[in-house]
Amino acid sequence: MNDKTLLFCLPAILCAPLFGAHASGKETPKDDGERTGRPNVLFLLTDDQTFNTIRALGNTEIHTPNMDRLVRRGVAFPQTHVMGGLNGAVSQPSRAMLLTGRGLMDVHRNGGFIPEAEKTFPEVFRENGYTTFATGKWHSDNASFNRSFSTGANIFFGGMHPYGRNNELGHRRPYLHQYDPAGDYNNRNGAWADALPETFSSKLYADAAIGFLEAEASSDDPFLMYVAFTSPHDPRNVLPGYGRKYASAELSMPANFVPQHPSTTATSANATKNCSPRPASRSRCSPSGPTITAWSARWISRSGAFSTPSKRAARPATRSSSSRRTTGFASANTACWASRTCTRRP
Repeated sequence: MNDKTLLFCLPAILCAPLFGAHASGKETPKDDGERTGRPNVLFLLTDDQTFNTIRALGNTEIHTPNMDRLVRRGVAFPQTHVMGGLNGAVSQPSRAMLLTGRGLMDVHRNGGFIPEAEKTFPEVFRENGYTTFATGKWHSDNASFNRSFSTGANIFFGGMHPYGRNNELGHRRPYLHQYDPAGDYNNRNGAWADALPETFSSKLYADAAIGFLEAEASSDDPFLMYVAFTSPHDPRNVLPGYGRKYASAELSMPANFVPQHPSTTATSANATKNCSPRPASRSRCSPSGPTITAWSARWISRSGAFSTPSKRAARPATRSSSSRRTTGFASANTACWASRTCTRRP
């Protein structure tokens, strides 16, 4: 194995990349001072984690000793921000943007699909002679995964580990696949991890990464490892018998936390109980009081006049029409809740 390794660590929803040990360009030399061929690359990714959860970057309540060590030995970028998303899965487009170098409005299906014409950075490494290994989360299509990686283990396809519906245990018992050269991954040919007392998703991915490193110990071929943890993304499983435990009294809530949304009142609750959040047809809702919030009023004033449903339907499809249709529906639906006239989803 080459003695020269680059390590990248990104706490994510990818809003603050933290480039870790040797990412500043420093190399790990041999004992005799010699340098060897192309560097190996270890890319670590955490899920739905922001930079201000890291102790070395100013958090005084959460203990992150391994990340702190990477901060001290590398370079941190705490002002790199997420661009958002076209649905609730904000990390999904961020991952596609990270993998392809494209912007939010240029990724496909909110990042759920990466076409063959758009190469991922692991794919470029693979084309240049690297063994590319992956473990952990992949939230795009199966074909782009197999184009990107030549091997892998303990792979999770999806957004979050299910919990509770059919006795699922979230991070304690994830549904995982092993690498298939044919790219045949579905919800029938994976396997649920054993729900042992010490089982946790992070350990399963770390064990897979360590196994790959051990297997590559005698090889001189360069490798890229993509290790995408699914924690601390929900579900909020309690860790097994390792890691620091926290008492609620030790932790303070964010400054913007409120126990109840300020626009949620008894009047608005009664007024809107007959309104569907996604109205399927034109209908009249009970006009028993105003429910438009200060936020939506400001949003309406910024978004301008609303186009009619017929005009939206006639609008030709373009690269950005998906976002316009989403905005158009949100605008019309906001108006519906203000005027009690529900419109059809475009």
